Amino acid sequence: MAGRYADRVGPAKLLAPALLFAAVGAGSLVFLPSPVAVLVGSTCFGIGFGAAQNLTLTLMYNRVDRSRYGQVSALWNLAYDGGWGLGAIVFGLVVSGVGYPLAFALAAGVVALAVVPAVKASLA
Repeated sequence: MAGRYADRVGPAKLLAPALLFAAVGAGSLVFLPSPVAVLVGSTCFGIGFGAAQNLTLTLMYNRVDRSRYGQVSALWNLAYDGGWGLGAIVFGLVVSGVGYPLAFALAAGVVALAVVPAVKASLA
């Protein structure tokens, strides 16, 4: 779905909203005792993160010649998979120290920080 809209308006314009969705979703998980918050938060995070995944790869492809698509694919996958792995380890360490609600709040803050460069890129 993100790819369809990115073809129409450009991936750079959709990245900041996707990151906001992911940040709001992670932030909603602060309210873990609420099944509604968990359902809505997980859904928003999934939509935002899934869209950001598609959009960042597309942005990288748009910045290189077709002959370098293999290199872009390899680098993007390395960064993506490495980020998931390292992020899971760091999140687990944070959870063990401060608990899930604060860890989700911190995760939401980190994702929200990425909105700033995404907005700058969309204006360029």
